[in-house]
Amino acid sequence: MNLKKKMWGRGVLIDCYTKNEFEYEIIVLDYLWIDIILDLQTNIYNEINDKDLYVQITRSEFIDVFNGMGLCLGVIVKDNLIAFRISSFGDDEIKKLADYCKIDGKAKVSFIEATAILKKFRGNRLQNKMTKLTMDYFKKENNFHYALSTVSPINIPSIKSLFHNEFEIIKLTNMYGSKLRYIFQYKFNKIRKETVLDILLVSLLEYNSIKEALNEGYRGVAIVFKNNIHYIKFVKD
Repeated sequence: MNLKKKMWGRGVLIDCYTKNEFEYEIIVLDYLWIDIILDLQTNIYNEINDKDLYVQITRSEFIDVFNGMGLCLGVIVKDNLIAFRISSFGDDEIKKLADYCKIDGKAKVSFIEATAILKKFRGNRLQNKMTKLTMDYFKKENNFHYALSTVSPINIPSIKSLFHNEFEIIKLTNMYGSKLRYIFQYKFNKIRKETVLDILLVSLLEYNSIKEALNEGYRGVAIVFKNNIHYIKFVKD
């Protein structure tokens, strides 16, 4: 059975172990892929040492997306799925998260959920590429007001990917059964200001200081590596 759909992107990636190059395609996944996706997710989850980094997407959540409540992109190498990026909108959990972030209940909000990539193909910026394609899709829809995403504070690749796509950290809180998470927000049609009133660098692991900065009205806008330490750059207009 040919499961391929319309291609959204293509390129060449490198196996980080063998250094061999492979051509890849990025496509939209649908219900026909669900068992393959779940098997891939299980394999990737089992490889993760710190299970707090990733919250597995359930079969029912994938089904909701495939029934028109989101978008799931996949990366294909030699007819094999090696990565996916899922996003969703409209369900009750997203509405609760939007309410927690004090977003107007009438606003349409998308949720950029999980990215899963086979270990040997990490380092090829696939997460960033799929995030950009996802955001381009939501921008073309032209009726979304916000996008939200949640990321573990120690998941540096995901943090970098969201910053690269102009998301901002607005909260740090416990979610998913007491797992610590940054909440990232993107405002569609936001006018970027040329200047800010204040800039603050806080170490990635100084959670209390980060919460204080957020409570004082700062927004996290970038990750900075300085003197062998990762910092979050905060700004206040």
